[in-house]
Amino acid sequence: MVRWPMHSDDLGGRWRPLVEVLVDAGCHAISSDLSRAFRATQVSVLDDESPFLARGGILLLGARTADGASSLGALRRLRSKYPELVVYLCDRLDRDLAAQMVRYARAGLDRFFVLESAGDRAALAECVRVRSLAPPPRAALRALSGAGLATRPQCLTEFALRNGHRGLSIAAVSQWFGVARRTLSWWCQIADLPPPRMLVRCARFLHHEELLSRGIVRASERAARLGFDTATELRQFLWKLRRTANRGSANSLSRAVPELNEPRELWLGW
Repeated sequence: MVRWPMHSDDLGGRWRPLVEVLVDAGCHAISSDLSRAFRATQVSVLDDESPFLARGGILLLGARTADGASSLGALRRLRSKYPELVVYLCDRLDRDLAAQMVRYARAGLDRFFVLESAGDRAALAECVRVRSLAPPPRAALRALSGAGLATRPQCLTEFALRNGHRGLSIAAVSQWFGVARRTLSWWCQIADLPPPRMLVRCARFLHHEELLSRGIVRASERAARLGFDTATELRQFLWKLRRTANRGSANSLSRAVPELNEPRELWLGW
């Protein structure tokens, strides 16, 4: 059985989760023990008006929905309606699903977990725990959803905004989308976006801003939730981001993400 201190005062857990975990009715890979450990709520992605989905959170989705259809279409609908919803695909990997993974990635899937062993389930539990501590930036994702960027650059930007809470390597992003690093750079160029590395840094900054908007006032807690060792390391990150940002590129991103227009005192984080 996976033990996961969802409601402990200690991260690891020291800090409380800020979002809830949802399990789709068609996701049979999540055991009852794991669902109880997450204190998850069962939902159906076939119900587009579900109040649980509307609140955001972390959705565990199977390869099939409750009606037996591929969940790819449901993911596309969810991304359009609830861009801040974190979606993890949890299932066995067969040939048909493997052939669809790039499509899932471009439709906005955050991560895929093959749940075949206790180690797999523990990895999912840890990822959900960390993700629940620093939710994606809601306002930025909603603004981006209606920004009208070209399809692939928007997919890249959304992925960075949803998954940049602990930093992302460009190699990992390249592997996720199944393209070369220079292709990622080209996607940014054609949409007048910052280079991929700056895009990821801006995404982490916006996660920091989201924590502030949710009332996380202690710098040490914000640092821990974002994976920094100390508040000083977080301060240095924010300071370097302001100093090294290519202002022309950053301004191009700010047209899609208004929160980057004026960092105000948030650049320093205090």
